[in-house]
Amino acid sequence: MFGPNGAGKSTLLRHEFASRNDVAYLPQHTWMLRGPARRTLTIGLRGAEKVRAEEWAKRLGVADTLGTRGRSLSGGEQKRVNLARVLASGSKVLLLDEPLAPIDKRDRSLVIHSIAEAAEDRVAVVVAHDRDVVAMLATEVAVLVDGVIEQQGPVADVMHAPASEDVARVIGVENVLVGAISDVSDAMCTVACGPLLISARRSDSLDIGDRVAVLFGAETVLVSRDDAVSSAQNHWGGSVESVVRLGSLVQLTVDVGVPVIAVITPAAQDALEVEQGTDVFVSVKATAVRAVERA
Repeated sequence: MFGPNGAGKSTLLRHEFASRNDVAYLPQHTWMLRGPARRTLTIGLRGAEKVRAEEWAKRLGVADTLGTRGRSLSGGEQKRVNLARVLASGSKVLLLDEPLAPIDKRDRSLVIHSIAEAAEDRVAVVVAHDRDVVAMLATEVAVLVDGVIEQQGPVADVMHAPASEDVARVIGVENVLVGAISDVSDAMCTVACGPLLISARRSDSLDIGDRVAVLFGAETVLVSRDDAVSSAQNHWGGSVESVVRLGSLVQLTVDVGVPVIAVITPAAQDALEVEQGTDVFVSVKATAVRAVERA
């Protein structure tokens, strides 16, 4: 569930928690019981769940804090202790409100992979306001605007094609392509996404063979009719699949072996004489493309 602050995401999640059975809930603002952190880890759990909670605490890197006074832990440690309890629950539905909010950058991948593994045979509803988290973790996304779900569907579909100006303003128009890293060089990498090889920025933790989501904004895509216009490392030829007016901009979907979304002005559309079926070239600088680990 994605939306800006104040959109009503946490309220909706709390309502779901109150109205359902067999649900485990991680609130946005963590709490800790008095005494050692282990009390918070195991409260409400039984038998095998308590054992699983200890295992999740170990995997989330907080096992050595469980004998420490819980309220003295850092915000990220408190969040991971609470998350370990929720993931250990036998509940069929997990409701996770901003589970990554206080987590240090170095621990984010660990937490994302833990959530993905724990949710393999369950339903997990995750509240986020970070597009990278959506791309890394979600299979579907619901966009909430002013307390109303304005659009819901597969992540790539929603980010590629916002259903309204309100959704576009909230989530942006983003290209999301899934692939695997085939080469690395310093801070850059090459990602194989279907028939395309895409040059992108990477974090130090990513290496050859890692499964990633490649993200680049539609506004970073240059559209031309001339193959020689751009020197960008990512440069492909294709055919325009659709032309959609999106407020004051025009959204193009270009088939280059996979769909690539671009936004241009109406004036640029007229100058390029672009319509459905037009052959064009699209380019995007490697520095404008991010590769993020896919859980």
